Formats: sequence, structure tokens, C-alpha cells
Amino acid sequence: MTWTVRRRLISAFVVVHLSATVLWNLPASAFRDRCTAWAGFYMLPLGLWQDWGMFAPNPVRDTLALEAVALDRRGLLHTFSFIHAAESSPWEGPWLYRHSKFATSLADESCKAQREYTARHVARSLDVPANDYPLDVQLLFQVSPILKPGEPSKAPGPLVIETYRFPTLEEAQP
Repeated sequence: MTWTVRRRLISAFVVVHLSATVLWNLPASAFRDRCTAWAGFYMLPLGLWQDWGMFAPNPVRDTLALEAVALDRRGLLHTFSFIHAAESSPWEGPWLYRHSKFATSLADESCKAQREYTARHVARSLDVPANDYPLDVQLLFQVSPILKPGEPSKAPGPLVIETYRFPTLEEAQP
């Protein structure tokens, strides 16, 4: 009896997982647009999503590193760096790939809630005293173009994603 229930649960999981993956990776269409909201609840939090930008003829040409800068009431600047898989060893890197996918997903306009939650995480992590609020948290990308061998560096500098203002420490809480 329990073996049958277990097999049905595993089968249901496999069907849901494969359905979400197929729906997410369909080319742009009205059907895909209706289904991606459902599939996104599963794909995005787990970092399972993929993007057509990784395929030819127009692959992604830049590397993005997510960072945050916070300015407190006294004018002090606080910096916060997120995990960068590119700075890790070959043994650690494979375990950190979801961090770069998270950073990339914040650029999407549909991820406004994730951006705000990320800014709140930064505000809490910086341990700025309550009397130094309001705190302005700015999420930004450090953009690094992928260069051909021997090509000179032409980094454009930081790209601001969004700025959030937290009037009090309590408002930075989730």
C-alpha cells in the first residue's frame, strides 16, 4: 500500500517538474504567456529557470555582479557585496551558480517583489543603527563585457537597478 502511494507521489512530482520546465522553455506565444505565471512559482525560487539568451545567434555578452550601496542619515556610505560565483575556486563554483542566476533575474521587470525583498535583506545585513535611518539602499550591477582574447577592457561602470528608502529600521523588516 505505501509503495503504491510513494510511486504515485514520485510520478506526480516528475509530471509537475517536467510540465513546468517545458512550459517555461517554450518560445514566446500566447499559450506560454498564460502558463509562465504558474510555472514561475516553481522555477524562479529554485533557480531552475533558463533563458534563451544563452543560445546563438545572440548570446549574452556581459557578466553581471550584483552589489548594493546604502546611504544613511549621516551621509555614511555602506557597501554590500553578494556572492560572486566567478570569484570562487573551481571546486566551489558549481555550488554557487544559483547566486548568479538570482542576480540576473533581478533585472527582469517582473521581479519587483524580489528586488524589494533583496533591498530589505541588505538593510538588515548591514546592521545600521536605528538612529541612522532613513536608509537609502541602491541595488546595482557591475557590468563586465565578455572580451575576446587581447581585447582592451571597456567596462561601462555600475548600472543602477532600483533605489529603495527605508524610513525606519522596522520598515526594513520583512
